[in-house]
Amino acid sequence: MPSLKTPERIINTLLIILFLNTCLCFAEPAEVIAEDINLRTDSRASSEIICTVGKNTVVEVITEAYEWYKIRLPDYAPAYVKKELFECLEDREGCQKAKALKSGINVRLSPDLSSAIVGMIDEEETVTVLKEEEGWYKITPPKNSYGWIHRRFLKITP
Repeated sequence: MPSLKTPERIINTLLIILFLNTCLCFAEPAEVIAEDINLRTDSRASSEIICTVGKNTVVEVITEAYEWYKIRLPDYAPAYVKKELFECLEDREGCQKAKALKSGINVRLSPDLSSAIVGMIDEEETVTVLKEEEGWYKITPPKNSYGWIHRRFLKITP
């Protein structure tokens, strides 16, 4: 019977731990140093634009890759989830809070299954619903939602 701790499994586990430590432990604030900077879905200038970020806005940098910073999405960034994957918790003239019914729910840039994925929601996680649109909830982006800004537009602040 094969061992449960194969070298590949150990290496994969260590890589996941390293990735999570990078994403969760080394977040640091940065200030946008130019006007109306595009926040993108990936670390390329040709990537889809999520929204713009104004000068002097402080953002949370998660990691860096290819001269781009991965940041948490600001509260005003568009974020959508399928309504059927949530249970409404507060319903005063429309749902205002909803709880995820399963893990791994994609947060999308627009209310369309082919839209870019900008985040992920875990089971039992609660979201703030801004409005309902044809079977989708527009929500405040959850903590696990990210975009990219080129490093020349950010200054890391202590």
